[in-house]
Amino acid sequence: MRRFLKCRVLGNDKGFTLLELLAVIALIGILAGLIVPRIATSQSDAKSKTVEANVQMLQAAVERYYFEKGSYPTGSGEDWIDDLSSYISTTPDKIKATGTYTLTDGKVSGTP
Repeated sequence: MRRFLKCRVLGNDKGFTLLELLAVIALIGILAGLIVPRIATSQSDAKSKTVEANVQMLQAAVERYYFEKGSYPTGSGEDWIDDLSSYISTTPDKIKATGTYTLTDGKVSGTP
């Protein structure tokens, strides 16, 4: 009988206690609470930086278009981007998918 009690007291149990499981779940919850907002912020920062890079690329393409043709591209909405297809390295559809771009008096602006 003593032998049975001795094994039980010394921790010959298999598995985790409820307290240990709750501690691990709480720790995972805290870590997730810290990481998820940073990921969301990183995504919006990446979109903004993509739009900035596209604006610079489109501005350079608009200037090349102007020097070659003597006028700025025309078109309603974002159709003017299609006129620049021979001046840019990526397809106009990929650029349009990253944000909204406008051309006003030869100046390109964009929003994510």
